[in-house]
Amino acid sequence: SCRRKGDFAHIEVWDTGVGIPEDKFNFIFDEFYRLSNPDGDISQGLGLGLSIVRGYARLLGHPVRVRSRMNEGSVFSLEIPLGDPTLTHEIRQDRVNAGASWDLHGMKALLIEDDQAALEAMQRLLELWGMQVMGVASGAEARDMLSQHRFIPDIVITDYRLPGGETGVDAIDRIASMIPLRTPVIFVTGDSVTEVRAALRGRFTHLLQKPLPPAKLRALLRNLRRDHVAGG
Repeated sequence: SCRRKGDFAHIEVWDTGVGIPEDKFNFIFDEFYRLSNPDGDISQGLGLGLSIVRGYARLLGHPVRVRSRMNEGSVFSLEIPLGDPTLTHEIRQDRVNAGASWDLHGMKALLIEDDQAALEAMQRLLELWGMQVMGVASGAEARDMLSQHRFIPDIVITDYRLPGGETGVDAIDRIASMIPLRTPVIFVTGDSVTEVRAALRGRFTHLLQKPLPPAKLRALLRNLRRDHVAGG
């Protein structure tokens, strides 16, 4: 169901299943977690659906909520800010311009993100925009994948905080010799912007803060694509 609540659209998805114990609420969004499939029968699903949903929700900055009653069913809900109807013309014009040279179709992105759900959500979003995406979880994995595949990225998007104390800066340094000089890099962070900017000083990079608005990311990508085309 979908109904208006003030300046938000409140969306709910209901089911009439067996219900979810409250102490499992924090686990059902984990990758490959299957509440009622202890034998791991993949014909009943891989346990990735809710994990991907959570990834998209985090990406958009709209947390998913759940409530449930045993033997009655569950409800998953989220609230999304209502759009401005006066922007309809701009949105239509944006679609008209989709064939312009700075559109994202065919643009190659290397995506470095250690959160599997966030990685899958971001990768799907970029692919919806027509981009070719190689997704990895660390700088070492990025180096290995680039050495194994003929993939030359037009852009690198990396989380600033990566596992094992690695930062996005470390990841870029690992692959610097494997990508074209001055390949644009977008760092995504939930940390203090001031702190991260200081760490990035002197680098040809861009910085976006979590939660990451897709429209802001797309606008930046299109500007970078346009600048690349204009620069030959």
